[in-house]
Amino acid sequence: MDSIIKKGILRFVIIAGFCFSQLIFALEDETLTQQIDNIKQLDDVSQQIDAYHAIQTQHQLSNEQTARVLHLIGANYAKISQLENAIAPLKRALLLTKNSRKRSDINRLLGLIYYYSDQPEEAIAYYSKALAFHLEHNAQVKAAHLENNIALAYEKLNQFSRALDYYQQAEPRYVEYGTKQDVLDVKLNRAGLLAKLGHNYKAVEIYDDLLNNHYHELDEDTQFLTHSNVAVSLNALGKYNRAIKHLSDAKAILVNKDDAYHLASVELNFADSYIWLTDYHQRACILLMQQKSVRS
Repeated sequence: MDSIIKKGILRFVIIAGFCFSQLIFALEDETLTQQIDNIKQLDDVSQQIDAYHAIQTQHQLSNEQTARVLHLIGANYAKISQLENAIAPLKRALLLTKNSRKRSDINRLLGLIYYYSDQPEEAIAYYSKALAFHLEHNAQVKAAHLENNIALAYEKLNQFSRALDYYQQAEPRYVEYGTKQDVLDVKLNRAGLLAKLGHNYKAVEIYDDLLNNHYHELDEDTQFLTHSNVAVSLNALGKYNRAIKHLSDAKAILVNKDDAYHLASVELNFADSYIWLTDYHQRACILLMQQKSVRS
């Protein structure tokens, strides 16, 4: 009887100890969340990073907790453009977490960091892992964002056909599930790529649709870009008078802006148009001189 009682007591102690340890773990997660919320209130991102590092040194964290803190450290380094410093904590977080959604978020962030670090092949690798997760979970808009990003990375590699494939995958998702701005942005990206591939008629069709049917939905910078880009495609098609009109509209947008670079670009395109017209000698020389003075 005594042995049975002792075994029962021992079992109760083990069970109680196990439950208590689980309670402590839950409280530690709650405390960590509170500490993170407090740190996010700090105005200085560098101070936030230091505070997250302090959590690691002052507390014994589980793998998932450590991954959570490392993700925040990497994201904050990226926020202040310290991209090289962001990579190591994010890669370590990937090794520690088994949470597939968290892994997807980290992969997407690493893709962005590698893209802006001019390493498009690495960017595509991480974007693709995040894309697979969102396709599996039917997250259509997030999948479209990643397809658009992958297309931009392929453009950096001059793999324009691959880029076009991803734009064409993203666009119908945006049309069905995204915002108007999403649709306009991917149309503009696709038109620019079609022009690079020499498909200028198709590019002009898209630009005309944007300018004729969605002009007031475009911000001023996008209006300028659309006028400027369609002019380049029109020049390539020999439609110089139409190109000049769009270049005039683009230049009008720049009148009140201190943007010598884009103004010079517009002037060069003007010169290119006038070279092929009857009065090209006089007008081209004037515009090239204007462009030269802008640069100086």
